[in-house]
Amino acid sequence: MARIELQLLTGPDAARRPRGHFYQPVVSDVTSPAAGLGRLFEAVVLSRSDALAVTTSSQNWSYRDLHSAAAAVATRLRSVPGFRRGDRVLLVVANSPEYIAAFYGVLLAGGVVVPFPPKSEANLLRQIWQSTEAAALITTTRIRNARPELRELASQTIDLDGGTAKAVAVGEEAPAGDQLAAIFFTAGSTGIPKGVMLSHENLISNARAIQQYLGIGPDERPLCVLPFQHAFGNSVLHSHLLAGPGSADHENLPF
Repeated sequence: MARIELQLLTGPDAARRPRGHFYQPVVSDVTSPAAGLGRLFEAVVLSRSDALAVTTSSQNWSYRDLHSAAAAVATRLRSVPGFRRGDRVLLVVANSPEYIAAFYGVLLAGGVVVPFPPKSEANLLRQIWQSTEAAALITTTRIRNARPELRELASQTIDLDGGTAKAVAVGEEAPAGDQLAAIFFTAGSTGIPKGVMLSHENLISNARAIQQYLGIGPDERPLCVLPFQHAFGNSVLHSHLLAGPGSADHENLPF
């Protein structure tokens, strides 16, 4: 896999209100909806490490590649001063393998993913950053350079080739069950975009229901043209990627 990077940005005000304690369930079955989405992803990686996970017009990523990149994101996030479990992380990345690696990397670090469309207005980005009290923002160099409000923020490079395939489940308590996994914002076509809070169990149950209803098998390869930042595209992504035997195909489209 060629050298690929992401940019980790932190805002000027790192002070955030303390969050309450969340009950951490003990789950022995990582395939259960009560398990964490990050742990389920790692279980699939262990069983299908060399299988094709994602293809684009120019790249092929195996599950091992994807997990290594996600581990690099998780490691970098954990190095952010003050970062703690449950912190929100804005994900401003177009449909791509990097988006998927960053999504699972945030989960493996114990964070909460807040996907955001890269072409949305600057004022909306600031509003969502403030309302979610996000600890950091992950984007690409190209998107950062194209958005003046991001160029002024402190930036660290995440080398996606530098991850260590270490399971978060080993010696650590991964967020799971009814704990918050992601916040997806509505498009705001009828007013101000509203955040929809989804737990690990919500996302896993949704993926499992789609797999069962459609009978997704080893040869299913979806062409994902829907933006991953929205619920429909997110459902297609996880339902196929977590099927294990299958692989997710998508084009790197400018969403």
